[in-house]
Amino acid sequence: PGVSATLHQLAGVLQAQGDLSGARDHLVQSLAMDRRLYGTDDHPGLVVTLANLAHVQWAQGERTEAVATMRYALAASARVYGGTDNLYYATREVSLGFWLLELRQVAEALPLLRHGHAILQRDQPHHPYVAQLNALFARVAEYAGEANATLPGAPMGPYVAHACAVAGPLREDHLRSLTLRIVLRGAAGPAASVLATADAQAPTPGQLLTHPRQLPRPEACPIPAENWPNLLEQVATLLDSARSDFEALLPHLPRNENLQVTLPRLPEPDDDDRWALVDETTVALARAQDPGHAAAWAAALPLWLRGAQAFASLVPGDEGLALARGILSRLPAADRSQAIQALGLDAPQSKALERQLAN
Repeated sequence: PGVSATLHQLAGVLQAQGDLSGARDHLVQSLAMDRRLYGTDDHPGLVVTLANLAHVQWAQGERTEAVATMRYALAASARVYGGTDNLYYATREVSLGFWLLELRQVAEALPLLRHGHAILQRDQPHHPYVAQLNALFARVAEYAGEANATLPGAPMGPYVAHACAVAGPLREDHLRSLTLRIVLRGAAGPAASVLATADAQAPTPGQLLTHPRQLPRPEACPIPAENWPNLLEQVATLLDSARSDFEALLPHLPRNENLQVTLPRLPEPDDDDRWALVDETTVALARAQDPGHAAAWAAALPLWLRGAQAFASLVPGDEGLALARGILSRLPAADRSQAIQALGLDAPQSKALERQLAN
């Protein structure tokens, strides 16, 4: 035990000095020694080592490994300390919650953070995490346009804020679908582009959101056929939970004079937000092929123009103009020049787009 403890202490020194590789090696050695000694991971010392290893992995940029290690440490901690209602569990739970928040897995992160926050406030109210969490929950509530951090559906607050940040003020139906797509983009990881392709190829536009369990597997899909139903079941479960939170939050959201949801303070959207807007715009374009959706087309045009702008900025060259061209071709000729200017393209792109539309 003495050698293991010394290794653990040295790991802390190395980590403080910025030698993350050395710290990791010492923690792994300490972990191996303690496992041989105790024959189990359900020991207070091993729980601490596992949690510290997770922190080093996160600092090294190994996000997936760090989250997995901390989940394992939490499970062991619950067994060692007789449940989750204790300070040892709460501090590690909050660490994991912050990481998941950074990974855009907000729906999973916020319950962990709220649970850990309650325990820390009760048992150690001056812990630095308490102040950080108070500020976080205030921002979540602020995104929702309210001062009350216990607002119904608050987990959707950041997602709603990102939808408005990337698309501007939105009608309720557009806000709902774009918010759900941002949730899905953040949670699906590498499968997000596959799901977007499947949605674009579906016989019914927007089936990913309306009937995800029936979404056909797309052509040239990298996900094995036997795994496709399980993926869709996970998607459906996630969307059901997100939709429930969204509907609870919706009555509390502020609106402008056009009855569009608009929030006073917004985050900076990232590429996942913009790709979610592209997904939504692609589906909207598919629906616009139906003459019966002419009124919906006119109402959604500002949203789709922003989708075209996002696509043009995300994908360089002629390919990036594909969605913009699809949208602008449906505009009256007199309105096209102004719309092209609104996309913020460089001069060669604008001229190329004008020529393509003219033909």
